[in-house]
Amino acid sequence: MLAALNHPHIAQLLDAGVAADGQPYLALEHVDGVSITAYAQGLSRTARITLFRQVLAAVEHAHRHLVVHRDLKPGNILVTADGQVKLLDFGIAKLLQPGLAAALTQEAGAVLTPRYAAPEQVLGQPVSTATDIYAAALVLYELLTGRLPYGDAATGAALHDAVHAEARPPGLGRDIDTVLLTALRKVPQDRYASIERFDEDLRRLLAREPILARRVPWHQRLGLLLRRHPRLSLAGAAASLLLATSAALAWAQHRESMAQQARGDAVRDFVFSMIADAEPAQGRSEVTGIELLDAAVARARVELQADPQLRAELLGELGRVYFQL
Repeated sequence: MLAALNHPHIAQLLDAGVAADGQPYLALEHVDGVSITAYAQGLSRTARITLFRQVLAAVEHAHRHLVVHRDLKPGNILVTADGQVKLLDFGIAKLLQPGLAAALTQEAGAVLTPRYAAPEQVLGQPVSTATDIYAAALVLYELLTGRLPYGDAATGAALHDAVHAEARPPGLGRDIDTVLLTALRKVPQDRYASIERFDEDLRRLLAREPILARRVPWHQRLGLLLRRHPRLSLAGAAASLLLATSAALAWAQHRESMAQQARGDAVRDFVFSMIADAEPAQGRSEVTGIELLDAAVARARVELQADPQLRAELLGELGRVYFQL
């Protein structure tokens, strides 16, 4: 099956077998190139997205042959001197049984790269084409921002974040943020339905056409966060809801103004980051409303320095929430 993956952006499998000592091996064509992140240094955002679409073309070809890569990461994506992507290391790939082609799922193994693992891999749940979509989105996120959405964490923290932490908006613009966050949704069924749909939205971005993905409404995003963070106490949840509601109402009242719309987006993203990063005091399993708001005040003073008006309005709103707890 792997030998059938004949594609210009996939390193060709030349041979496979078991050595005399019992060690299995794969022989691939030699690729003289560097990792995609190294190659992209100095390229424009448009050039990086264009380059990355070669990766998606290779992954789409594999999916059409019922193969899920399962370990997409910059080290497995080389770029030659003439700008041609070569996808490597199908050694841990999963073959999707033809009888399951409609569902395109197969039980996950234990082999993964923590920083690029999808939630379902960490949890030992079935992998599918959606698993590659998630990992591909992580690679694109890093390609465009120079970082991963959860930070450069150690193995344990990376696995925890893959399951529990919300991906922070990269701050590249409304549409590109929406595309990335859609592909990075925790539930596989909530991501793009296929690599083709993911790639189509990237094509639309480059062509300045409306994208297919849509932002999740703020109230749904808040609900998902609260469900994923049961350590938030009732008071903390109430404080978050009051703040998110106030921010949403303020944004809605000025929705005709592009500047106000951008500021409203900033407030909402601030709220969701505040919830996702909430940590209880030592010795307790819940975050109180006061602790949540104290952390929000500290964050606002640092992160919103570039917008004094927004910072003042948000601090004022936080103050009003204090008195409602």
